[in-house]
Amino acid sequence: GIVLDVIGKLTLVYELNRFASKEDWAWFSCVMIFFLLSGFMASTYWLAHYTYPQPSSTEPEVRIFGFSKTDVKRIIRKIGAVCAAFQLGTAFAATRALYSKDVNQRKLMMDLRGMRLVDTVFLTLSMCGLQAYIGISCSNPNSHCPGRVGFDPVLSLSIVCSLVSGTLCFTSLDLMDEWKSNKSHLVEMTLFSLYRLCEVSARILAM
Repeated sequence: GIVLDVIGKLTLVYELNRFASKEDWAWFSCVMIFFLLSGFMASTYWLAHYTYPQPSSTEPEVRIFGFSKTDVKRIIRKIGAVCAAFQLGTAFAATRALYSKDVNQRKLMMDLRGMRLVDTVFLTLSMCGLQAYIGISCSNPNSHCPGRVGFDPVLSLSIVCSLVSGTLCFTSLDLMDEWKSNKSHLVEMTLFSLYRLCEVSARILAM
């Protein structure tokens, strides 16, 4: 899911560059607004969610290389906010969860799920709907779409990656823990994922 999310964002950057090179500023502005809005919401979520207790004024903190535990948490909070603003919040949260200790694994996985959910709602699925609309609009022979005719390979790849990434995000939130740990529930997981994919696709088309 994270890999598909990154691929989808790279194709969006490619689309932005193509709109700018063709001077199609209307579509460029629409895509850029979604980028800025989702970056702002993800950054706001991270700052609100990633909190840490203030150090006690009576007990001195242990410092390693001049940094205390509170300093490290403050730095992580700022780096996460910057990464989220530049559409790298999910990758940052995934990296933290990947290299964390078992004690903090559950909390970091919650950070990752929350960041993915915000990113999916405000960028992935929103842009998927916009891209589907662009493809449908440019399929009309009377439409003005410089350098594009309907659903080209890059646009189609971006839409598919967005749909699958969004489906995996919602599925990971819905699946029960015993399903994930027991391979005998593989059929239920597969059917549930397909149901979610059809549901998300139908809602995007309805938009």
